[in-house]
Amino acid sequence: MDGKQVARGGITVAETLLKYGLIQGSGMVIRCGTEAAGVMVKEAGSLASYFSGCSLGSGIGDFMLKKSQEVVNTGTKTLEKGSIFLLKKAADKARNGLS
Repeated sequence: MDGKQVARGGITVAETLLKYGLIQGSGMVIRCGTEAAGVMVKEAGSLASYFSGCSLGSGIGDFMLKKSQEVVNTGTKTLEKGSIFLLKKAADKARNGLS
């Protein structure tokens, strides 16, 4: 095994770690964080309506939370796909440079 093979293997390992650890991991954290924040806001609204006796606007709030979560999901997944595409292109270029 020569140094070029070791370097190509190192590039593959780095590509995999960046793909799953950084790119997809960050997307998952963002999606879960916004979902958790939405749940907390919804519960706060439930408590407020329970203690005030008025539930006006909870349908609007639920709709807005649902739509904002969809936007976050779509945005992060699109960003992940684009980042992974660029990462693969860069890793392929680096591996081909070691040929």
